[in-house]
Parts: sequence; structure tokens; C-alpha cells
Amino acid sequence: MSVIYFREHRREDGGVDIECVNPQCRIPVTLEFLRDSDPEFLTRDGDTFTLHCSNGTWTYLLLKPAPWRPNEQALTAVLIEGEAA
Repeated sequence: MSVIYFREHRREDGGVDIECVNPQCRIPVTLEFLRDSDPEFLTRDGDTFTLHCSNGTWTYLLLKPAPWRPNEQALTAVLIEGEAA
């Protein structure tokens, strides 16, 4: 199974760059991840969110949970736009 994951790179100025490794067309995402991520890394606009990574940006659309799984912990997000740096 392929998954997206993130790798941090420490800059000389002490900041951190986040690299998105293996961006996928469909990913599971938790509400905690959306809520707790650094706003320089993840921005939200309604049902979409964008990952701002050192190697590009990827925008995903959050799908509504299926009616038979209303309490699902992970939502599904689908890639709607991506641009590698």
C-alpha cells in the first residue's frame, strides 16, 4: 500500500521545511491533523485543504463521510490540484 508521509528538514536559520513524500490521489485524513497542523504547512478553505511543502503544493477536497459510517475517524480526501516545485 502506498501512503503519503512527511519529512522535516531543519534549515540553517532554525526553521523547518516539510517535504511531502509520495503524494497520493486519495488519502485518509483525520480532523485532528487538519485542526492541529501548522498554518504555514496546511491551509483550509471550506471543504478543501492545501499542503504547502518544500517540494510543491497539493490541494485536496474532503469527501463527506458515507451515511452508513457517520462517525468515521478518518475522512477521505481526493487530490484536485498539485504542483511539484
